[in-house]
Amino acid sequence: MSSDDEGREEYLFKIVVIGDSAVGKSNLLSRYARNEFSANSKATIGVEFQTQSMEIEGKEVKAQIWDTAGQERFRAVTSAYYRGAVGALVVYDITRRTTFESVGRWLDELKIHSDTTVARMLVGNKCDLENIRAVSVEEGKALAEEEGLFFVETSALDSTNVKTAFEMVILDIYNNVSRKQLNSDTYKDELTVNRVKVENWVNGENGETFTAMTAQFGTMLPSDKDKAVKLPVALTTPLDSCSNLTSKLSWSIALSVRGECAFTVKAQVAQAGGAAALVLINDKEELDEMVCGEKDTSLNVSIPILMITTSSGDALKKSIMQNKKVELLLYAPKSPIVDYAVVFLWLMSVGTVFVASVWSHVTSPKKNDEQYDELSPKKSSNVDATKGGAEEETLDISAVGAVIFVISASTFLVLLFFFMSSWFILILTIFFVIGGMQGMHNIIVTLITRRCSKCGQKNLKLPLLGNTSILSLVVLLFCFVVAILWFMNRKTSHAWAGQDIFGICMMINVLQVARLPNIRVATILLCCAFFYDIFWVFISPLIFKQSVMIAVARGSKDTGESIPMLLRIPRLSDPWGGYNMIGFGDILFPGLLICFIFRFDKENNKGVSNGYFPWLMFGYGLGLFLTYLGLYVMNGHGQPALLYLVPCTLGITVILGLVRKELRDLWNYGTQQPSAADVNPSPEA
Repeated sequence: MSSDDEGREEYLFKIVVIGDSAVGKSNLLSRYARNEFSANSKATIGVEFQTQSMEIEGKEVKAQIWDTAGQERFRAVTSAYYRGAVGALVVYDITRRTTFESVGRWLDELKIHSDTTVARMLVGNKCDLENIRAVSVEEGKALAEEEGLFFVETSALDSTNVKTAFEMVILDIYNNVSRKQLNSDTYKDELTVNRVKVENWVNGENGETFTAMTAQFGTMLPSDKDKAVKLPVALTTPLDSCSNLTSKLSWSIALSVRGECAFTVKAQVAQAGGAAALVLINDKEELDEMVCGEKDTSLNVSIPILMITTSSGDALKKSIMQNKKVELLLYAPKSPIVDYAVVFLWLMSVGTVFVASVWSHVTSPKKNDEQYDELSPKKSSNVDATKGGAEEETLDISAVGAVIFVISASTFLVLLFFFMSSWFILILTIFFVIGGMQGMHNIIVTLITRRCSKCGQKNLKLPLLGNTSILSLVVLLFCFVVAILWFMNRKTSHAWAGQDIFGICMMINVLQVARLPNIRVATILLCCAFFYDIFWVFISPLIFKQSVMIAVARGSKDTGESIPMLLRIPRLSDPWGGYNMIGFGDILFPGLLICFIFRFDKENNKGVSNGYFPWLMFGYGLGLFLTYLGLYVMNGHGQPALLYLVPCTLGITVILGLVRKELRDLWNYGTQQPSAADVNPSPEA
């Protein structure tokens, strides 16, 4: 398949044509699908269907149109006939009143058997037989208005409105589907197809660019700025555009307030007044969705319709009322699915895992000199002696602990989802700052004492803390100042850099303390995390109506804050901005395994050729690459990274272990019975 075919979106909609026998359903379908009409067509037996395609907004939309018999003896096919239908044409014969009176029964049957919202149109067929009409146009319109249907009269004989009838239903289905996608987590985080950039000039001076929202009707704006045209702006008279305009708008952008009438009325009034576009000023600092109602069956708006916020609109209106020349340039740039800044996010993630893996090996002092690390007392932990003789505070994760951890993470995620608020995020941010500050402190002190072993030997006696390394205290004060500065500026556009630094420091520190003892525990932990990630991204929308993982990652809509447990970097090629993000879990879970593998390689004197560590680093990088590839293939839908990372790390470990016949050693590593000397050490030890 060519690249053009691969990039083209397709939709397939099922539409049913219902109504009494001999109202002309089959001829309507054949006229629309094949432009044919048969004066001697026989009654349909059972069902038949035709497939017709049309292009909407660059997407191929295929309508599978089903025609069925109207006679009662064929009603056994009812359930299968309606199943999956998203559109319906209810047809009656304008020359036979009984067929019109049956419309209510057909609508009831449609409601009973259809399992979703159906775009419905009432079709009065055979309008070419005006001389023997039994149902007036007004009666058809009244029934359609009462039932909330589109309405049109057609003639399969001379093709009158046949194409219009089918395409109006198809377009309405497409708009309904598009709106559902835009309001759900299965679509992009940003509503790029509805957002418009508005550049303005006042007396030739370029002002601030602001954002507008397009209506669900009207024409599309160019996505390329170079193809947009700068046009003058004029206030409408009346200002609400609810009645015929008295102001001249020839080839100008009409600026109107929201007012009381429908959006569609404003659009038609502005278009009739000669406007090239209509910009509505909302009555609040938000952008509302502008849709057309089901009764707007004859809506024909061929100009762009936009909405801007109160503050943006008031600024434009003020300039116009001061007799200044105001011009606007309107265009709707599209966001790339994958931004090239993910390369830097990939490097940060892989780099964090690599540094955390080799950290203890690279920074371990030649002599056991840890006097600088007395700022906080050590609590219960597993204390393992390294081969170099230095003691490190570590915590081995057990199999039970791994399961409990994933269950706790799920519980916490649900709590975040339901009780997300500014104070909740504030508490998480404070914990994040404390963890990041501790990680940064440990890293800086370790690096300094690695280069200068005597730097950490000068102590200072402090109340409550006792003897404390001066170096440790100075570094702590530095980290505290940095943390406070970041916390106070965390909502600024450049706060992501500080968040990433604190996050990386915290994760490196966590991976030094928490350790996997063997592949058995790693398998339990990573398999649980694997299903955890898939469930909360892909399956949770079936229960909670949206993806819990994605909703929590976005944060609070009210405050604009998000949880800080993410590495993020700005989307550099996205005209709408935003961030590329990766959660700490996507680094820590595989990182625990990779850190264990590095220790295993070192303690078993394995090198690059026969070791596991290089392969797992490659696998982790590959897993992240596949994550972003999945993001692209699935059109920007958020991906559970562990879906790719676990097979690319744990899977590689298991395969290599089997090939090298070392899987048993990896599986049972660290579970050997200790010797008597280890259990009862001598006084000298």
